[in-house]
Amino acid sequence: MLQSFFRFLSLSLLSLPLAAAPDLGRIKPHEVAYFVQDLQTGEILAQHNADVAMNPASVMKLVTAYAAFHTLGENYRWRTQWTARAPIVGGTLEGNLFWRGSGDPVLDQKDIIALQQQLQQQGIYHIAGNVVLDRSVWNTGGTAEGFDDDENRVFAVPPNPHMLSYKVVWIDAYPTADGSVGLGLNPPLVNVPIQENVQVVNGGSCSSLARTLKANWDGQMLHLQGRLPTACSGQKMYVNMLSAEQFAAESFIGQWREIGGSGPQNVRFGDAPADVRVLAEHYSPPLSEVLRDMNKHSNNLIARTVFLTLGASASGGQTVSNAKKAIRRSLVQSGISDKQLFLENGSGLSRSERISARTLGALLQQTYYSPFRQPFIDSLPQAGVDGTLKKRLRDVPQLYLKTGTLKDVRSLAGYKLPQNSQEHPLSIVIMVNSPQARLYLQDLDKLARSLAGYSHVETKSVYHAPSLLPPVRENARETRQNVHQRRVSVLQHG
Repeated sequence: MLQSFFRFLSLSLLSLPLAAAPDLGRIKPHEVAYFVQDLQTGEILAQHNADVAMNPASVMKLVTAYAAFHTLGENYRWRTQWTARAPIVGGTLEGNLFWRGSGDPVLDQKDIIALQQQLQQQGIYHIAGNVVLDRSVWNTGGTAEGFDDDENRVFAVPPNPHMLSYKVVWIDAYPTADGSVGLGLNPPLVNVPIQENVQVVNGGSCSSLARTLKANWDGQMLHLQGRLPTACSGQKMYVNMLSAEQFAAESFIGQWREIGGSGPQNVRFGDAPADVRVLAEHYSPPLSEVLRDMNKHSNNLIARTVFLTLGASASGGQTVSNAKKAIRRSLVQSGISDKQLFLENGSGLSRSERISARTLGALLQQTYYSPFRQPFIDSLPQAGVDGTLKKRLRDVPQLYLKTGTLKDVRSLAGYKLPQNSQEHPLSIVIMVNSPQARLYLQDLDKLARSLAGYSHVETKSVYHAPSLLPPVRENARETRQNVHQRRVSVLQHG
């Protein structure tokens, strides 16, 4: 009889949560999913709606990062090559220069100048033919449906084999000695007309150049207008303009002229012949460093490029399909279920991407015991220290969490690392899908603190509230993303 009582008591305890369910604040139970696991014992400490597929926003970048580390390796580098088959005669390349785009997401102006200097080191100062852009590495930028209103915003720039500096022109406007306005542009725009209507104002204050001047690209001309306080001298602003290919062409020609080169006749598209020789090449930083930029600052362009790079071996227009298969293959090979995974572009800049909190938890667990654990953790924003968490959760710096923000979505996922030998590492996943999500930031952070407060105990939690979420509507279109991703790596690499 006594044994039966203790057996009943034991089973009763196992059916309870580890502690009282955490306070959700204003978040309604059906609007949130969370999953917390002790990574030392494997025990699930808390879960709620953990098997419901939800929109994770930029937390989806963790899935892309995992697949990239697993498939490409942390030392993978993108290689950009300039090749030719024509001879060099008297300082002239007597034919075309082929630029084989690699999709390097962090290629910038200083890299183009370094490549051009390699040409000059081989005695090339004039290009008699064309610069030919070879886009064969992948033939699509993928989709981000539902963001048409944001197509000119840096965070929504789609990937391209010849992406360069996020196709951003940096503008330095300064007062000259005669009271007029001087302009410095990087890259120099040789073939782009500029209309300037700027008045210099003596004195004044200048919090930023972008607050005093307006730059607008209308598809034909770059317009600059406004008032320029002398206090703004030395400051810079940027404008996103041109297509990726046009920007690459203008950058090549402008920088080539700046270092004393002449030509080419034009910039065209085409595939490089098989018998070309390499004249110049550039390797990107290693994947681990690029993914650190991606996750710390929630960079969509990098994520979408990594996604397409995973599918780069596809042919016949199947790059996106191949990328999705590569990511699923990485998960399944690691014992992670992909049944609650819905992919569009791997960045979270998507209305249709979905994943469950349990799947993300399994991914975090696998990563923690993988060879790439440290570079993966190093890529995550540290609470109160850097990236998109620099001003959040400052009292819990042991949290390393990827953030996710879209209209109607707020998410966090990552790790709580132990501060002493008595603590265990935890994985933490929280996703909020609600029309009121933008109002829940403080509630979300409070929930994260609460879930991070779990410590190791001997009983498992089987707390799992029933799913009350409405059916998922794929490809739902809304008006605009809440742009917490303003902080993009272009501000580092420009």
